[in-house]
Amino acid sequence: MHKSHQKLKVLVKNERKILVSILEHLKIINDEKVFTTMGYNSLLDYCVKELGYSESASYRRISALRLVRKIPEVVEKIESGAINLTTASTLNGLIDQKEQESHKKTSTRDKNQLLELVSNKSSSESEKIIRRKLELPVKKRMLSIEMSEESYQKWIQYKGKHVAKRMSDEMLFLYSLEKSAETKEVRVYHRATPLKSNNPRYISAKIRRQVIRNAEDICQYPGCGSTYGLEIDHIVPVSRGGRGKIENLQLLCRHHNELKSDL
Repeated sequence: MHKSHQKLKVLVKNERKILVSILEHLKIINDEKVFTTMGYNSLLDYCVKELGYSESASYRRISALRLVRKIPEVVEKIESGAINLTTASTLNGLIDQKEQESHKKTSTRDKNQLLELVSNKSSSESEKIIRRKLELPVKKRMLSIEMSEESYQKWIQYKGKHVAKRMSDEMLFLYSLEKSAETKEVRVYHRATPLKSNNPRYISAKIRRQVIRNAEDICQYPGCGSTYGLEIDHIVPVSRGGRGKIENLQLLCRHHNELKSDL
């Protein structure tokens, strides 16, 4: 095992212990209102201006502190790495949201069950689990698209054609996606490539789609399973005679593709 990896594991473990200690001291600062004697009007203000945390970092720590009040066992989970600050903050916020909407307190049993359900899960996966368990609506997403003036005008024209349907932008966008899925012909906006190429690195669009489909949109490096930054990789490199045929292609995330290139 690489020495840097071993050292980093120790540092991360120590970092989690320090985080737990920070939460303990923040609790004292909050309970004894120490921040008020220092001229700050809130614990958040104290964390930002006195401790130098960003507002988001401060919020996560304060939310985690509030969760500890609800579920004391969360301290052990944070120290062991079973949950992180983002998950703790999300869990605290969604429990509060559910209690405000239902006007009922979440039982200790349900809180502990939620804690176990999100242990060792990613932050996004944890949020889905919590929302489902608490019967809260799925989180809405914000999509921001930068486009040319030409594309924008086409979107305005498209909205104008369907104005009688009285649809919101979200409904119209979904409608257009569903309509495009129904048609057999799909317009692909990219630079035209030749049907055949003498370039040994060339991979046809059809083969690319098949490789991605076979891999189910996840990195095929053993034990990875990432869905981000995926790239088509030649199993036998082109420099060694490998070609762009489906049996010689795999889907790798960028990091494992680069790792393979370095070997």
